[in-house]
Amino acid sequence: MPQQTTEKFVRVPRTEYAKLKELELRFAAFLAYAEHVSAIREARREVRSGKTVLQKKVFERLGL
Repeated sequence: MPQQTTEKFVRVPRTEYAKLKELELRFAAFLAYAEHVSAIREARREVRSGKTVLQKKVFERLGL
């Protein structure tokens, strides 16, 4: 007899769900900030080393 899989659900109170959603948004904002700071550090290293950056690469980074 094949075994059936069942999904298990966890009930979360509405207030707790709102807190978790807020935490998720704050964490996403933090990760975006960390990525931004990392990109700035990388750009500063490139400038210090005298590295030239192709115009095409600049436009790609800007999303143009």
